[in-house]
Amino acid sequence: MREPKDPITANLPKEVGKRVRDQRIAQHITTEKLAEEANISVQYLNLLERGEKCMSIAILVKLAAALHCSCDYLLRGQTELSPMCDTISQRFSELTPLDRELVADLLRKTCDTIQALGLES
Repeated sequence: MREPKDPITANLPKEVGKRVRDQRIAQHITTEKLAEEANISVQYLNLLERGEKCMSIAILVKLAAALHCSCDYLLRGQTELSPMCDTISQRFSELTPLDRELVADLLRKTCDTIQALGLES
């Protein structure tokens, strides 16, 4: 006998798949490129994005890394970060890969300087 669906997780595959797809599109990443970065087939990625398959934790982690977002965001649609960080993340995702590297380097140097000067709150 099949267990009744849990209302909390019943739509989870579709919700996670939609967030994966939305992030991929927002970052102008093709299904081929994302599948390659996550080491999965394009067909499997399509099934995940449509919510027709559930992914393993390992695939979730790979997709989150490739999409530069948290697993928490993909799973629950929210992050523990402030709205300001979400805005920065969205703007960051709109940059080219080279510009992302430049911005990331600038941010690292700025944080290092703040720590060195003891300006942290």
